[in-house]
Amino acid sequence: MLVEPEYCDMINSFLKNLPDEISLEENSKTRWELIKIKIKYLSINYCKEKSKRTKQKIASIENELKQIENQNHLKINMI
Repeated sequence: MLVEPEYCDMINSFLKNLPDEISLEENSKTRWELIKIKIKYLSINYCKEKSKRTKQKIASIENELKQIENQNHLKINMI
């Protein structure tokens, strides 16, 4: 994930625009814990969405492959 530009941009954007509940926290330990929790939440959601996109792409490719196989099967039967 750390080499994926989309993920890095998301985390950088979050860090540059910290929500008020985090940026206004006076205790630095608490602030750091809040940041870690939010990054964990963002990371989990990012991975879920990435997995969903990957599964959709695999299903689409498998569907295309089946269509090609059916077309080739029909061509072979016509010969």
